Amino acid sequence: MLKKYKTGLETFGMIGDKMLTNIHTMIVLVHIEKKSTYPYALLKKFKKSKHPMLNTIDKNEMYNILSSLEHRGYVRSKIILSGSKAQKVYSVTPKGDEIARSFRHAFISFIKSASTIMRDAFAE
Repeated sequence: MLKKYKTGLETFGMIGDKMLTNIHTMIVLVHIEKKSTYPYALLKKFKKSKHPMLNTIDKNEMYNILSSLEHRGYVRSKIILSGSKAQKVYSVTPKGDEIARSFRHAFISFIKSASTIMRDAFAE
């Protein structure tokens, strides 16, 4: 299923890649909004998911997403020492919280009207 799903988006070329990256970014932000976490915990959670939208996120993409979110001021990171290990924990900022809430609202609205949009777009 994953290969079929990924191949479908790849047929859109750069537009599909950008769309998938944007969706992944918002999914990561919404998860961090719910609970501060570190990258490995997110990756582990997403890999367990049966949904290909989540389990296609790899380590490099995760770090690129987190870097982008931090650069935009949506999340902040803090180094936490755990024994002899240092881990970077990410938490949402007020700006990120606002964006995540707006995304959820817009996404739910879109899903509710998606069938109408698609029906009208492909009507003959």
